[in-house]
This record gives sequence, C-alpha cells and structure tokens, in this order.
Amino acid sequence: MKISNHALLRMQQRKIWPEVVTFMEQFLPPAYRNSSNQIILDRKTATTLAKKLRKTAEKIEKSKGTKIILDSAGTTIITTYKKY
Repeated sequence: MKISNHALLRMQQRKIWPEVVTFMEQFLPPAYRNSSNQIILDRKTATTLAKKLRKTAEKIEKSKGTKIILDSAGTTIITTYKKY
C-alpha cells in the first residue's frame, strides 16, 4: 500500500513505526467507520498480539535447522525435520 507524504510526516511526529504499519496492513482487517476505511490496533488487540508474537519468536528460535520438504509443484508439504 502506498503511504502519502502527509502520512509519513505524521508517522514521524507521532512515533508510529513503519514496521507496525506494515504489520497492521498485513494482519488486521479493515473496518468502515466514520466514512472511511480504517485499520485499528486497539490496546486489547495490541496486548494479545504482542503475547502471541513473543511466544512465536521463542518457538522460531528453538526451531533452528528446521527443513520443510515440498512436492515438485511447491504446493504440498511432504515432510519436515530438524537438521542440527
């Protein structure tokens, strides 16, 4: 999604990180409110997502060396294993 110069300036002024905006675009659903489409990261959602992301980050660190073997079309996982 394109970001206007105005939005970039406001993000800088309000200390809203581009990574958070990208995350919100990819993982949160838009809602139509007050005559505009909006993506909202409220406190409850932010807390819940942060907990899930921390748990996922821990699992990723523990999964070093994991390999996924795909079929020739690359559409089906055939098997998975860890190679240390």
